[in-house]
Amino acid sequence: MKPGSKTNQLGLSEVGRVLKVVLILFLFVGCNKDDAEKDSIPTLEEFEKISLVAGERNEEIKLADGSVWQYRISVPDLENGEKVPFLLNLHWSGNYDSYIESMRCLVEPAFKEKRYIIFSPRIGFGENWFEEETRERILAFLDLARQKWPIDTSKMAVTGYSLGGTGTWNYSLSYDNYFSAAIPMAGAYFGDEKINIPVCVIHGTEDELYPYDLALQAVQDSRDMGSSITVITAEGRSHQEACLYLPYLLEAAAWLENEAWP
Repeated sequence: MKPGSKTNQLGLSEVGRVLKVVLILFLFVGCNKDDAEKDSIPTLEEFEKISLVAGERNEEIKLADGSVWQYRISVPDLENGEKVPFLLNLHWSGNYDSYIESMRCLVEPAFKEKRYIIFSPRIGFGENWFEEETRERILAFLDLARQKWPIDTSKMAVTGYSLGGTGTWNYSLSYDNYFSAAIPMAGAYFGDEKINIPVCVIHGTEDELYPYDLALQAVQDSRDMGSSITVITAEGRSHQEACLYLPYLLEAAAWLENEAWP
């Protein structure tokens, strides 16, 4: 961290408290939606329209409330009776195409040599991965995928960058009954609970939104509670360079198969 920076003036603990309050308020606002919106989950009929033909494509399905859910999916050339790992990608905030861009420039190249089904759902601008409606939709989708798709349910992972990285931390903590590994990138985490699945965190040393030193302290706090966390340092990378994290995600992909899923 550079001398004289705001982080150094306040101290890491003060910055951590400020970020934690902001995130709690973020979650609170996101989780107070009308109960009528809770029907925005995929139905079995619509889910079964998702094609598992090999390739990458952008598609959409209708949800139970009539709204549309857009996503990008990458599917390997599946063999009869084969079960493959599954990866959920949580995109960063920003423009309309973040769910596509995060796959094309980062996740798909990192896992192109792997035989995974990769699913990247879209959330709208100003929404987040922690909202009750969003979480219910994701979990309903995962329940159907585990039942209907040729997935090795012991090898399901979640990854994401920035907003998606924070979502990945949250999902690794809350949904270890779904996921067996997590790869958060450039996300916020506070290390206040033990995580029961292996985590590989990727964080840039020049991250101006979630300071690197603060991220390392959160990792150590979580390790002290028994979490298994590997750190990959993106040396010299800032928060605004998501697509340049590809070499580090390639390293994390190897970690996933060699260490998390030996």
